[in-house]
Amino acid sequence: MVKSINEEFFDTWTEESAYVLGYIWADGCLTKNKNNYRVSFCSNDKEIVEKINRVMKSEYAISEYKGSYSTGFSKPRMIKKLRSFGLIERKSLDKKFPVGIPSEFLRHFVRGYFDGNGYFTYEAWKNGKRRLISGFATGSGVFAEQLSGVVHELGMKHANVQHIDRRKSGRGQYYQMRYYQRDTVKLADVMYKDATIYMERKKKLYEECSFAKAGEKALAFLFVLTVRKREVGSILLRKIRRVVTVWHENRNGGRGDFVEV
Repeated sequence: MVKSINEEFFDTWTEESAYVLGYIWADGCLTKNKNNYRVSFCSNDKEIVEKINRVMKSEYAISEYKGSYSTGFSKPRMIKKLRSFGLIERKSLDKKFPVGIPSEFLRHFVRGYFDGNGYFTYEAWKNGKRRLISGFATGSGVFAEQLSGVVHELGMKHANVQHIDRRKSGRGQYYQMRYYQRDTVKLADVMYKDATIYMERKKKLYEECSFAKAGEKALAFLFVLTVRKREVGSILLRKIRRVVTVWHENRNGGRGDFVEV
């Protein structure tokens, strides 16, 4: 049975086509069997593979192996278009930034790449504090420098590309760019503003991290105000306590645990 897919998907620049292109640049591969090419991509998050299939109107099956979900396509028209952007076989170490993406669609490509090879997390900082960070990883130093430049054009500080060599521990080598605090918030705002396709897990993780950070600041602010309680109106204090209570309810699955101070 011939599988159906929107073979014109990459012919027009849209949010969806730019996003999928970014995801393929991160977690996709181009392979050749005799004279036939195939593009495949995978993820541990089945929902994003399903979303990509859906926006491409693809009937190609999604297969599962040891917790990883994969699909792909082999339509010559689509393969030709992707190769015109710069997709190559065995791209991990040698890929370059795709050519021809209009500036207004760059953030969607970046989000697609981020969902494949990006992350949000916390790390220990000075004085026992933590800071919110984000980053991208790639095996290609050239692509890393190009991506860093594009993200800078989107409003973030220019991130230095770091070469990480962990071959002694069997983890290979790669390049990464990292963004801290405010630039992580900027990056998320740029990627997710009015977005309709993204990996739910990563967006939710960012929201949880940023919400927790806001809660920590609110608690610290509340402590200062409580020390100076007589100088602050009781109405304002009640409002602040309500904000912190809501924060705790969100963190604790609906159970508020605000303690009167």
